[in-house]
Amino acid sequence: MVRVLALATGLVLACPLTAASGVGGGAPDPLTRHAWIIQNHAAAELMKLPGTRPLLRGQPVFVLRGSAPTTRVGRVVLTRKFTSVKTFASVVARHRLGRGVKAVLYDPERWRLTPIREQRHVGAAMSRFVALAHRHHLIALVAPALDLVRTLDPMSRGRFTDRYLRLGIARAAARSHADVVVVQAQSQEARAGAYAHFMRRAVRQVRTAARGTRVYAGLSSGPTSGPVDQLDLVLAATGVLPVVQGFWLNAPSGPSALCPACAGGPVSLFVRVLTVVSAAW
Repeated sequence: MVRVLALATGLVLACPLTAASGVGGGAPDPLTRHAWIIQNHAAAELMKLPGTRPLLRGQPVFVLRGSAPTTRVGRVVLTRKFTSVKTFASVVARHRLGRGVKAVLYDPERWRLTPIREQRHVGAAMSRFVALAHRHHLIALVAPALDLVRTLDPMSRGRFTDRYLRLGIARAAARSHADVVVVQAQSQEARAGAYAHFMRRAVRQVRTAARGTRVYAGLSSGPTSGPVDQLDLVLAATGVLPVVQGFWLNAPSGPSALCPACAGGPVSLFVRVLTVVSAAW
């Protein structure tokens, strides 16, 4: 059960779910093990590839629900992704979350799907999202995108990664009491050294703010920075294995109105990452 602390000021803080919460319908608690996040369509494509199903056997997988039937892959934690706290609140109020959903992921970015007020006050937005999720006994994941720096500090210059850390976005994510903070570092994955350097600094920021928070790293088959291959993904992932507890395998279908810079890429690019990381876990 979600524990709620009511402070003298009237502020209510929802504490993260724990293994005792029972989330997952009797399955091993995904918050005590390494785990993956995968879109439903990508999971379906992966399971068609020879030898991939055994790689995920027994591992918790946050499957982001789509319109198609949920793919049975690993130990599924059915998850819904939201880009707006307002939309999430509306869905919950109308009891439209969906049968079997155990987790929710908040993905605020600098796009029209996230209201500008939420972008400008992303720390408060993440806290509201997590509190509402925990109130409904859901695992809460937050994944604030790097491009939010353009909204929060439009006049600043420099690398997104440096600005992201300077603005304390990872720290704000941790302070939201989320069960999992996802650092969308996929734009750096073609350069394993830069990816590891950024992720380690982001993890340090999260752990300083909330020691027990789990951190996942983003990987993509088609990052905005350009095409990548399987070796790029393996080198990026293995460089951060000691400091993260999971990965979001993002598989964009290609350029779109929402992500014109997304390159797209086959989900087969994830096979070697799954092989190497699963063996290490």
